[in-house]
Amino acid sequence: MTVQPNISAVSLKLPEFWNTAPEVWFARVEAQFGTKNISTDQTKYDYVVSALDVKTAEEVQDVLVNPPDANKYSVLKRALLKAFGKSQAQRDNELLNLNGLGDRKPTALLRKINALNDDPQSLKRALFLSNLPADIRSILAGQDFGDIQKLAEAADRIWETRGRSYLVDTGAEVSVYPASVQERKSQPPSSTLTAANGTSIHTWGKRKVFIAIGQKGQYQHEFYLADVTRPILGADFFIKHGLAIDLRGKRLLSLDNMSILLRETKSPLSLSGLGFPLKHEYDSLLQQFPEILTPHFHQYNNKHGVEHHIITQGPPTHSRARRLDQAKLSAAKAEFLQMEDMGIIRRSKSAWSSPLHMVPKADGKWRPCGDYRRLNASTDDDRYPLPHIQDFNNHLAGCKVFSKIDLIRGYHQIPMAPSSIPKTAVVTPFGLWEFLRMPFGLKNAAQSFQRLMDGILRDIPFAFVYLDDILVASRSSQEHAQHLEQLFKLLSANGLVINKAKCIFGVEELDFLGHHVSAIGISPLPDRVAALRDSKPPQNRTGLQRFLGMINYYHRFLPGLAPILAPLHAQASGKGQSIEWSAECQASFDAVKEILARSVLLHHPLPDAPTSLTVDASSTAVGAQLEQRQGQSWVPLAFFSRKLSDAEKKYSAFDRELLASYSAVKHFRHFLEGRPFTLYTDHKPLTFALSSETDRSPRQTRHLAFIAEFTTDIRHIKGKFNVVADALSRITTTSNAADTINLCPVSTSHPVEVDWTDFAQLAKDQIQSGEMASYRTATTGLILKDIDIGPSTLFCDTSLGVTRPVLPVSWTRPVFNKIHGLSHPGVRPTQKAIAQRFVWHGMKRDIRQWCKECPDCQASKIHRHTHSALTKRPQPSDRFRSLHVDLVGPLPESHGMTYLFTVIDRFTRWPEAVPLPDAQASTCATALLHHWVARFGVPEDITSDRGRQFTSALWTQLNSLLGINANTTTAYHPQANGMVERLHRQLKASLKARTTSSNWFDELPMVLLGIRSSWRVDPGCSPAELVYGSTLRIPGEFLQPHDARTVEPDLPFLRHLQQTMRSVQPPTPQFHGQPSVYVPANLAPAKFVYVRKDSHKHPLQRPYDGPYLVLNKSDKFFTVDIKGRPETISIDRLKAAFVTQLTTAGDTDRPPEPPSAEPQANSPPQPVLPTSSPSRDNLVTKTRSGRSVRLPSRFR
Repeated sequence: MTVQPNISAVSLKLPEFWNTAPEVWFARVEAQFGTKNISTDQTKYDYVVSALDVKTAEEVQDVLVNPPDANKYSVLKRALLKAFGKSQAQRDNELLNLNGLGDRKPTALLRKINALNDDPQSLKRALFLSNLPADIRSILAGQDFGDIQKLAEAADRIWETRGRSYLVDTGAEVSVYPASVQERKSQPPSSTLTAANGTSIHTWGKRKVFIAIGQKGQYQHEFYLADVTRPILGADFFIKHGLAIDLRGKRLLSLDNMSILLRETKSPLSLSGLGFPLKHEYDSLLQQFPEILTPHFHQYNNKHGVEHHIITQGPPTHSRARRLDQAKLSAAKAEFLQMEDMGIIRRSKSAWSSPLHMVPKADGKWRPCGDYRRLNASTDDDRYPLPHIQDFNNHLAGCKVFSKIDLIRGYHQIPMAPSSIPKTAVVTPFGLWEFLRMPFGLKNAAQSFQRLMDGILRDIPFAFVYLDDILVASRSSQEHAQHLEQLFKLLSANGLVINKAKCIFGVEELDFLGHHVSAIGISPLPDRVAALRDSKPPQNRTGLQRFLGMINYYHRFLPGLAPILAPLHAQASGKGQSIEWSAECQASFDAVKEILARSVLLHHPLPDAPTSLTVDASSTAVGAQLEQRQGQSWVPLAFFSRKLSDAEKKYSAFDRELLASYSAVKHFRHFLEGRPFTLYTDHKPLTFALSSETDRSPRQTRHLAFIAEFTTDIRHIKGKFNVVADALSRITTTSNAADTINLCPVSTSHPVEVDWTDFAQLAKDQIQSGEMASYRTATTGLILKDIDIGPSTLFCDTSLGVTRPVLPVSWTRPVFNKIHGLSHPGVRPTQKAIAQRFVWHGMKRDIRQWCKECPDCQASKIHRHTHSALTKRPQPSDRFRSLHVDLVGPLPESHGMTYLFTVIDRFTRWPEAVPLPDAQASTCATALLHHWVARFGVPEDITSDRGRQFTSALWTQLNSLLGINANTTTAYHPQANGMVERLHRQLKASLKARTTSSNWFDELPMVLLGIRSSWRVDPGCSPAELVYGSTLRIPGEFLQPHDARTVEPDLPFLRHLQQTMRSVQPPTPQFHGQPSVYVPANLAPAKFVYVRKDSHKHPLQRPYDGPYLVLNKSDKFFTVDIKGRPETISIDRLKAAFVTQLTTAGDTDRPPEPPSAEPQANSPPQPVLPTSSPSRDNLVTKTRSGRSVRLPSRFR
């Protein structure tokens, strides 16, 4: 048996797509697929796409750009057949219009008929419609009747109304139609109408009637069946269909497009009760200017004198007509015929042509417009500015009455320049048309229209104009009437026409340019906000960019928007349509919709009110709030926030705060320029930046100079009062918003949200714990109730006005960890946050103890450092017995030397400073041996720090060989080696004072001479006198010292001198300034301690490590177990650790593990002992400063 292979792709060439016969083309293609055994959907789709030409591909662009995940071939086939195939109505029309046999055989004609129609009912429908009058056929063409009989009945109803004369009575509230005898007998009267003379008119229900007015107006309206002899068109008919009567011209007009439906004819149009009731006081004002209500596009009467010119470069651009389906084609024809009748377009013979593009309208209909992209590409730019939308409320302060004026077909009120009319030509399937009036879609059209409006209304301060929308604001109704009259005069003088149906006059609140405007301020439109809140997550990058664009339109109403939108902005950038919608994106999407729901009302700015700009910066964003003092309070005018770039996130705290001030002033520059204001910041060093003479970086200088151009009044505001700006810079999104539950609403600016909580499980645990019985019987101030939460009942307290669940013991610590773990606040804030949401017995006591035991808080927070009292060491009994040694450097290289090995004797204060080329242990040991031991002998003890030179094996062996007791200080505790540290201070100061270059080597001998011969406060003499018994001769002495050789001292004198020298004892060192001593009482009994890091720390690195087990204690230092090794640490670096008691036996002396989030690289560096291995010595290299270092393995 032979198995046929499944072939999914072979070498196959399809014919180019047949636009005129797509069904036949697909039949041939599918036959080829069958012969080649091609069955894979993706392969079929790829072959069909490769056979499409450019024009065909453009028609199905939506399918090609965003193909479905499955059934790609079937979807593409349906799209092509829909775009290029013939509809059933077109087939039926072609069938009815066959031109005989022609040159075909009779069988060919039959095949043609069978191909055009195989549905007898459809053919009957087409034949029936073709024999109806054109007006009835046009009404029924858009109706969907499944049964031909119902179609015929509808035609009967239209036929009955055909030719009837209607009485137009705009004074009638409803429209009525004569009831037939059968209708009067079949049902009793339903309601009664009252005529103008007071008589009653009975009605028998309602009926929908088709009305054909002229050649273009077909309407369906619901009439009351009444006891009248003639149908009456009431006000409800004209309001519903947007119709009006021109008495002067005796015409019926459509207010939607200002087209003429019925001109004066021989058939009389009866009018009764004409005249519209005055709805408000401004109607009488409008009646004074009837010319601004009636369009006159067919007349070339350009009063304003503005024409639109299209200045192009290069040859004429042209395009082919795009094919349209029946619905779009019908809509395009109707609109073009209407614009021709209105005088907006005319038929053209231009060499220019742009394709027709159909745009869907909100009501589901189609609006035709020209696709002028190629024409716009060759058109010169017009740089006339458009007003900023956010500036329209700058002059609304104090205004209480508002009106909005909308111009009807605003662009069409500007005529085209005669030379530019041919360039507007639009090619359609039914001809070439050109615009006599400025069309939509042209480049520079908005600039031309804004130039016209600015020229007319430039001198009117009470009106804000944005293209065809005009906002008029006044302080009173009387003033508003004067303003409107002045505006109407200008519009009338310039021949502009308004759309009364869309105008709003004399209201206290209205909607303008996407904002709700009132006397207090502006806010986003509720329907726009609701639409954004109800929007679903975007599926591609274009949808995401569209959503971000709508959000950014209301950016100034939304505090803290920048850091929240950061994940969405990251997805919106890049190429292609696919996006990765992560949980972080979903959280950001939900958070921004919640912020949009709480959008802030922004007040109108006052010209002379005190103004302030409050700024703040975090590690991720900067934010600001612009405020004014209006009345007795500060009100917001606008908000600003933006995300920091990766480079800006590395700025110091001062630089980020300065960047926040610079960015905020730059953003609000248009408002702050020339206006006194105060800049508030919670970073106090910034307040002295402008007056300080500190050297600044170029960026800091640039930012400060820019700020100084606007204000020098920079003040400090405490962080707890800088709530808004701080929130703008610090708002972030939770990583999993889907699992977030807001437990209960509380009156805080930023409600705490706790994830993970399952109320159904909580209700179940309340029942199982058995603890709720004690709550029900206890006498407390709680108001306990059982609250239904679906299938379960939750035991809660309502004494505070909010519902607080009562927690069993098993829930208390997890809830504390979740709420306290959000930001690790103190005891009272944590108690407040939990008490607003939950309750249990002993809650405050438990929270206080758990906050004290929180390891993250203990390792991260500093309450007060330990400062122990200075300990007095016993003084040495003889000279040169006790030494202090240390290293100074690296210093600038001088004569090959970069370090100083310093030694000082505790008895005589005699200093030695030996220049060294490096800081190796062998070099230090050699300096001690050659420069001290050889001169003054071997000391009994040496005190040093924990540098690797003094903890090395070589130094230890030297001390053992010479019999020296080596003492090392605890880490990061230089006070224990204070005598040599004080020598370093004096030595460095003297060298800096003597030299202005790096040649310190030559100055060192004279500096040491001065230090050795200087009088000291502690001993009351110089170190030289304690060593030699006399002072040293220094350069420039005025008197010669006494020469001892000229005097013959007797033996008793020498004996006396020796006795005197032996009796000299060093005094106890004086401590200048008594530092405050603070040793916590809980440190002595502590079993575990935290160790403070005194080395370099990163900005967010914890200041403490631990907790560690205490092995041994003394008054000045503890011995602790750090990673299995005992370390001696000064108590000044320790603080007691509060560790939760463990219940497991044998674990009471084991500290909890340090947080895993702490990086290992932050642990104190361990000393590296030198070795004499030749292989390791080859890895030692010398740096530019002269230090010998051993390279890490990754650099070897």
